[in-house]
Parts: sequence; C-alpha cells; structure tokens
Amino acid sequence: MISLYNEDKVILANFVIRKLRILPNSCISPCSELEYRSIIAMGFGYDPKTNEYKVVRVYSDNKMKESNFPPQRRAEVYSLSLDSWKVIDDVAWEVCFRLCFHLQRYWNGAYYWFGCASDHHREVIALFDMTSEVFHYMTLPESFCKFPGQ
Repeated sequence: MISLYNEDKVILANFVIRKLRILPNSCISPCSELEYRSIIAMGFGYDPKTNEYKVVRVYSDNKMKESNFPPQRRAEVYSLSLDSWKVIDDVAWEVCFRLCFHLQRYWNGAYYWFGCASDHHREVIALFDMTSEVFHYMTLPESFCKFPGQ
C-alpha cells in the first residue's frame, strides 16, 4: 500500500487488490487554525499493536515566515479503521523537517524524517510513533554531520 498526496487530498492505493481510498478532508481548518497552511511532513505506516494503518500529517503556517515568530505547527493522524482524522497536540516543534523522499522511512511501528533543529546547528531524526501517536526526536552525533574537507 502507498500514499499519494498534495495540499488538499490524500489517496491510499493498494495495487495488489486494485483499490483506492480518498481520505476525508483535514480536521485542521485552514481558516481558523493555520491561515496559510502547507504540509511540511507526511508519513504512512502500520500500527502493529492495533493492526491498523495510519497517516500522519504535519502542517506549518506559511504566514509566519515573514515574521520573527517561529512557525505555528499542527499535526493530525488518520486512522484507516475509523476513517477519520484527529489532531495530535504533541508536535516536534524544534524540528525543521526535510521533505526529501529518500530521507524519510517507516520502520518498526514509527515513521522517521531527517531534519535539523530549529536553530539550524544540529541535524536530527524526528519520528512519529504509530501506537502512542507521539512525536520524538534525537540529535545526530556531530561526527555524523561532518563531511570530508569540513
């Protein structure tokens, strides 16, 4: 199963059984909570404890880019069995997610993104645990972030 998405729609596709599911609209209203929202991270995975597929999506308010304030972020998780989204209050606020496809993965009940700390001085791995529905992050060792010649 794979997920396809743009700013407004998410489609889950299972090519083996030839089925598509268009997910319901976000539960985060762009007008009331994030005026100029954009997706900054998204992941699709499986919760082995509940035998359920989930989609996690993190939004950022683009309007904040022009100010000195950190961007407002909101997250939501979709449950395939409930066919609905719910807001996740615990977002990895300190992380600037990198949207490169090759730097994000689902593994062993969690979805992982490569990113940097909001101070842009530390590389991190952010993860969303599909069972507890909580974000975590860990700082990478400084030696990992240095390249030859630096």
